Amino acid sequence: IEPALKELHLGLTDIDCIINTHAHPDHLGGNGAIKRASKALVMLHTADEPFTTGPDGYLSSKYDISAVMRKIGREDQVDARRQVLSRHLGEIVGVDRWLQDGDRIDLGRGMVLQVLHTPGHTAGSISLYWEKEAMLLTGDSLQGRGIFPGWMPFYFHAAEYIQSAARLSQLPLQTLCLGHGYQTGGRINHPVRQGKEAVKSVEESLEVAQMIDAAVSAALESEPSSDLVGFTRAVLTQLQYDLPVILDRNLGAPPHSLAAVNAHLEMKQESIS
Repeated sequence: IEPALKELHLGLTDIDCIINTHAHPDHLGGNGAIKRASKALVMLHTADEPFTTGPDGYLSSKYDISAVMRKIGREDQVDARRQVLSRHLGEIVGVDRWLQDGDRIDLGRGMVLQVLHTPGHTAGSISLYWEKEAMLLTGDSLQGRGIFPGWMPFYFHAAEYIQSAARLSQLPLQTLCLGHGYQTGGRINHPVRQGKEAVKSVEESLEVAQMIDAAVSAALESEPSSDLVGFTRAVLTQLQYDLPVILDRNLGAPPHSLAAVNAHLEMKQESIS
């Protein structure tokens, strides 16, 4: 952050507010250092409140990868997750303003951001829409085909993710600011996209989630009794012609794929019950 601010002849002391799109450590891990330097107000959606207590809040949440690791019997990965969280969360500083869908954040000089609750990646994920400029900041609420080539999108509640992507696809859009350079059909996957490329990135995020959902439905017919790892491989068999994947040697599946497949599987199980 500091090098980018320096290019604008600014520093950490000039920051007035920290708007967290969600509570994963790669998005709020620097809150403590920034708040210490600037006294900035920290903002977060209320549904991510459980994550603000430290590592235990993550490890007890269904919106954390640790829940999936427990499901496949990888307690060693849960312990590793705790270490990662302890290292990356930094100082826990709390939240000054709890956000809700429809809130407006006035940044001055005519820039007013509308808070859109777009859960799926986490329960409290939000997007920020600057209507005047048709600019949308999505954090990790839209993920295309995943963060790296051959990976898959990373979310924990399939219905919410699909609904969020569908909602965002209805907005007039000129500029899309993603939380990472998520993979889509373009050759260059920059986190900031303009015009038709921005619109296509939103549409593709929805299409990929629907593609995974259809593959899960098909795999349920052929591998209904498999464990999650085996079932995920069956899903990949359905997806392999439409969604290129790279297998993780330890999992036998793409990184992040277990979370997404589990999310769709749970959605279908809930609809039956």
